[in-house]
Amino acid sequence: MGVFCQIRILVVFTCRNVFKRQVKCVLIAASFRPEQPFFRWYGGVYRRILPQFHHVFVQNKADKQLLAQHGIKAATVAGDPRADRVLEIAQSHIDIPLISTFAANNKVLIAGSTWPPDEDFLLEKQTLWTQDWKLLIAPHDIGAFHIQQITKQLRIPYCRFSDAPDKDTLQQSRILILDTIGLLSQGLPLWRCSLYRRRFWQKHPQLIRTHCTRLTRDF
Repeated sequence: MGVFCQIRILVVFTCRNVFKRQVKCVLIAASFRPEQPFFRWYGGVYRRILPQFHHVFVQNKADKQLLAQHGIKAATVAGDPRADRVLEIAQSHIDIPLISTFAANNKVLIAGSTWPPDEDFLLEKQTLWTQDWKLLIAPHDIGAFHIQQITKQLRIPYCRFSDAPDKDTLQQSRILILDTIGLLSQGLPLWRCSLYRRRFWQKHPQLIRTHCTRLTRDF
């Protein structure tokens, strides 16, 4: 049994090789749009891959209907495991004292994981983080060189999670750099606002409305 999570054009040919060996496969967390090559006039080579899955688990009814329009009936709506996991984490919060102390009674914008264009945008006007708002930033690249590139831009009090700052340092800091892996999700219950990409908003509007105020920027 083979399990593919979502599907990308680049893995289509991997699927073909697996199917040639007559391995039974399922596709999970699948999401489709009419403009994808699977459903365009030139997409026959891609479209022929989909019926070869033993079953397709899609994220919503629109995905299932789109597949049905192209003759693919072996599909089940199973939701988006990423969104489901976010909600699960938010509801079963494990307190991280350093993050909670940093947030205290302030409004917090949590941005992560971020790439250099995101960080440039967030740090362009640092006066935004000197009054009611604080910034928790979780870079995608937590290597020493990249963290140093971020800290060179900072002109207001900040601290790094990996330095295990004390209570006074955390409370005085306006920016917390989460330079570690696996803890970003624990900040979800502290959200007041989040920075994310437009496609995520379009796909999960209810999730965003539940936990934060909308702030969208396209890169």
